[in-house]
Amino acid sequence: PNCIPPAELTVDNISSDSVTISWTSADDVTEWEYQLVPTGDTPSESGTATTDNPLTLNLLDSYTTYDLYIRSNCGGLFSSWSLVTFTTDPACGDTIFDSGGVDGEYGNNEFISVTVYPEITGDVVTFSFLSFDVVAFSWGGDYLTVYNGPDTSADVIGTYSGTDLPDSAISSHPSGALTFTFESNGFTTGDGYEILITCAPAPSCFAPTGLEISNISGTTADFNWNAMDGNVSWEYVIVPTGDPAPTASGTYSAINSTTLTDLDFLTTYDVYVRAFCGDEDGYSEWSGPETFTTTQQTDYTIDCSLGQPVNIDYCYDNNDSTYWVFTSTDGYPLEVTFNSGNIEANWDDITIYDGPDNTGTVLFNNNT
Repeated sequence: PNCIPPAELTVDNISSDSVTISWTSADDVTEWEYQLVPTGDTPSESGTATTDNPLTLNLLDSYTTYDLYIRSNCGGLFSSWSLVTFTTDPACGDTIFDSGGVDGEYGNNEFISVTVYPEITGDVVTFSFLSFDVVAFSWGGDYLTVYNGPDTSADVIGTYSGTDLPDSAISSHPSGALTFTFESNGFTTGDGYEILITCAPAPSCFAPTGLEISNISGTTADFNWNAMDGNVSWEYVIVPTGDPAPTASGTYSAINSTTLTDLDFLTTYDVYVRAFCGDEDGYSEWSGPETFTTTQQTDYTIDCSLGQPVNIDYCYDNNDSTYWVFTSTDGYPLEVTFNSGNIEANWDDITIYDGPDNTGTVLFNNNT
């Protein structure tokens, strides 16, 4: 061709409202024309003249995908258009979706990294999860990680997978920024995520993040959370699930973990925690609820003198292995009666042993 189009278009310095584009061109070409349109729109026949390479474009809309068309001006003779597509970073007030958008699923083998800065110095960014469906680790592992800062070298606020809605994440970094990365494997996909971005002045006391329940038994559970800058101590409240969030003070804790005790078997609870940042800054907002269910009771001591039966209902899951032990208070023989039930023959087993463990004589097995 008599006029060679720009080549090797490169996108750099993307922000929520600006971008820099550079390219290679023939040595004798020093002028170009460009057009910037929302992706998919048809460009005009002519564009805006420029002698800049790199070219910086400002006043763009946040979290918007654009097509940039650029062509060489060879002394009034124009080349064909070259095209590059880019998406500006999200900003305060935007809602971030996974690659599948509002209704679609994300793709396999994705790696996405997004950083959001506050628009006003002194403000901080908050991520609020509106929906979340990321294939859980046990199914091969897709996950989203939130970092407290402008890049992945910052502290991790949380790594999330599954369908439980993550807690909101607020930046306590001097930049006020938050970063998240999303990574999917090559096997399974889900509906993805929907994250609302808000920006506001930093609270006087940052609320705890990363609430986690572990080591759940029938009557106890371990509860821990991430301490934030300025946190001096904490208060937590546990209530039956569905009860209103706390409005008064809770149980004091000098460290960012505790063991919840005196719980009821097979009961679902909500637990909340807030931080205390000293007399001047006061208390944070409550974080939570973090919801969990205690396990079923499996160790029973039977008072035979009462003559009262112990009734147990149990529904099992795949790969389940549960053991019950029944001990009489006076050594009187115990009797087990099945009122109803359904055990998958040849695949699943229920066995009764005569004695305190599974070394005794087998009294019953549904497959024998």
